[in-house]
Amino acid sequence: MVFSLTTSTTQAIINRQATTEILKLNDLSSNFGLSLTQAQAQDLVEARAITLTNHGRIELGTGIMGKLIEVFCDSKYLNTSNYAQTLNDLLEIFYHIKAESREILMADGLISDDNIIADMKKAYETICQGSIELLAQREGAKIARSITHDYEPDFNEDSNHEGGYLDDWAGEWEQ
Repeated sequence: MVFSLTTSTTQAIINRQATTEILKLNDLSSNFGLSLTQAQAQDLVEARAITLTNHGRIELGTGIMGKLIEVFCDSKYLNTSNYAQTLNDLLEIFYHIKAESREILMADGLISDDNIIADMKKAYETICQGSIELLAQREGAKIARSITHDYEPDFNEDSNHEGGYLDDWAGEWEQ
């Protein structure tokens, strides 16, 4: 019983620290008219914990969420009404891409999280035109395939790489 209480207390401290770190990123995102409230930051930390559990992962601090905030906060497609939910969706998409790409070993080691996030941002800003559903359903599959097969993803409107590794997930996304 003591172990459960200690684990619970430790998790609460970690969550509080992650919330504080996410709120510090408001200094950056506020330059683009975006910021998270205390409640939104706490909700993101809780949603992150669920996503990490679902994917069998752990993170300390802001982890990927901090990187997503840093990279996406300047998007012309984000506004105060969709910012928090989009961040949550981007986190889920990120981990689906990681899982579906099977974290393929590249010549210089595992594919970097920064590269995946950069590809997600490029797709979101170009072909997806801010559509999180399109990023989740089609472009995320392109990113996963590009990692698995070691090629640069093509985010041109003419490219027709529909279907693939994330097809099963696309159905989950719509539920």
